[in-house]
Amino acid sequence: MPCRWESVGQGTTPLGKHAARRWSPRIVRRVVWIVVLGVAAFMLTLVVLLFQSFKDDEPHDPAQARTELQERTPEEVGASREKVEELEATLTTEPEPLAQEETLVEDLPEPDEPEPEVQEAEELPGSVDSEVEAEDAISVANAHSPGLPDGMFDAVMLVGADASGYLADTIILALFPEDGSALALISIPRDLYLYNFCSEDYRRVNANLGGCTGYANGPELLSLAIEEFTGVEVDHYVRVNFEGFVELVDGLGGVEVCFEYPTYDEKAGLDIPEPSCRTDGATALAYARSRNASQLVDGEWQQAWSSDFSRQQHQRELLLKLAGQLRNSSVAALGSSLQSLSHTFRLDRGWSIAEAVEWLWRYRSLDPSQVTQLRIPVMDYRTSEGAQVLLPAQTFNSVLSRWWGPAKR
Repeated sequence: MPCRWESVGQGTTPLGKHAARRWSPRIVRRVVWIVVLGVAAFMLTLVVLLFQSFKDDEPHDPAQARTELQERTPEEVGASREKVEELEATLTTEPEPLAQEETLVEDLPEPDEPEPEVQEAEELPGSVDSEVEAEDAISVANAHSPGLPDGMFDAVMLVGADASGYLADTIILALFPEDGSALALISIPRDLYLYNFCSEDYRRVNANLGGCTGYANGPELLSLAIEEFTGVEVDHYVRVNFEGFVELVDGLGGVEVCFEYPTYDEKAGLDIPEPSCRTDGATALAYARSRNASQLVDGEWQQAWSSDFSRQQHQRELLLKLAGQLRNSSVAALGSSLQSLSHTFRLDRGWSIAEAVEWLWRYRSLDPSQVTQLRIPVMDYRTSEGAQVLLPAQTFNSVLSRWWGPAKR
């Protein structure tokens, strides 16, 4: 039977079994939901893949590493110590002495309690089979703090590795209180003289990033040293190297660093010929590494800063500026940027998608000005072996408890 044609508007359409049908509202809603769910599933897949690309290939289980280290025989400990010494001899340079005025606690009131007493070497907690000399007892008296409940803080260790990848040039501990209060940032001086679980003696903390072959990787060994000193269990770490930091800063749009005068630090690669503000990653890296800079003021070169504390302050300043920029970014822009920069930094494998999302949501509106910055008081010290190091002048717990009262032990 031939089709009958009926005029519809300005055209015609066939009627019959091939005639066009109007979709009911219920069908339209179903189609819309299918499209929405499909897009959501696609976006979730991208997020998961992106998140996985940030993760480090190495495991991160400091507790298991501690157990394996403690189960070594004396011969195995000796072999580990030799490897640590070889690595230090190859990579370590002597630090410059501190200025006297740089030994104070920053932005914290003086404690009400008296200074902790110096402990005898044999009474030091955690110094299993340690070979600390009697004259070095003062050097490790404040190198340990009592353990705190794991639920008190979420602790993230931020590590900037040097060019070799075996020494930690930057160590910042970020403490997020369990009640959602604003966090605190603590710089750990790279030359701080702390207990090394690999060699079972006391060494500069930055050498822990070299790991302990067969027993603990770098982040695990460094976490153990930080935990022993602070009493705070390290939950996660973020690691970046020099080249990655430059790319990360540039990829996120840069961070502004302003110089009122021409500034120069040869060792850090900082060379600012005239007063200006810079936003590039190379300048940010040089500023973060600078500990001994001069500025041209009224025609004369003057010392601008000259201590590791200044360098640590620069690093925290840049970190907070980067955090401020991320806070102002849209989810889409942030995701796109991080996807292209996933090779510049690494997260430990213990992070989960749910945990990362929960953290981002909890601190989405954090104002960097609300962040507390703590500083560890230190003093110069030369060990019996002749190494120039920094000693903690107080226990970490005494510093921490002035900011967070419940941590006092």
